[in-house]
Amino acid sequence: MKNGILLAVAFALLTLLATGGTAWATNSILGDDMNWQAQPNSDLDFSGAPLPPGFFGPGCDGFSGVATLQGNPLDLATLGDTDTIVRRPPVDFSGNPFQPNIPIQLVELSLVSTIPIMVNCGGVPTEWDVSVNLDSPANGLMNMFHNPSDPGGLLDFHGINACLQVEFVEVLGPAVVPLFPCRPVSLETDPDVPQEWLHGCGPGVFCGASDILFPVAPSFELSGPGLTLFL
Repeated sequence: MKNGILLAVAFALLTLLATGGTAWATNSILGDDMNWQAQPNSDLDFSGAPLPPGFFGPGCDGFSGVATLQGNPLDLATLGDTDTIVRRPPVDFSGNPFQPNIPIQLVELSLVSTIPIMVNCGGVPTEWDVSVNLDSPANGLMNMFHNPSDPGGLLDFHGINACLQVEFVEVLGPAVVPLFPCRPVSLETDPDVPQEWLHGCGPGVFCGASDILFPVAPSFELSGPGLTLFL
């Protein structure tokens, strides 16, 4: 269990008891997809697992730097700017406002480099665009707290074990270098900084269990060894 959420749960319940606040009548949310956009300060860091010399071709250096990433929209016509989708099940808070280890699934992730990475090949600097996608949907877990006196609460994610497909395309050439079929990464939010969420009608307006859940903060970090996403 995450210390940040547990402390917040205790504080919220004590506040409710002390003030005599009224609990919200609807204590559940429906299952839904949470659609997000990766910010352009996301990155893929190769320092912990460098690409070896020759990976980009004969005479090419290896790469141990950082590729700065941003979201690559999945379908502008139907999903707008969405590039990251996390699917959640229905959650019922009627028995307990804190629900740990709710199964979730990272179903889509589509990222591209904001600027090409540079690799020296035979003494000549070459530029490579980078794209990152999921090899397959990745299962994970979510802790959720529903504040009894507010139309929302706190959440965090952990244990999202994903396989990334990373592809490199030379900017001024035909060369395409696919990475290994699976570059593993385990993603989580900061366990000490739970994210605030509200029902989909917006801050201060409660509309019921059918509303789409969304984080309040304009950006939050989902990260693991080698990959940092700001959503």
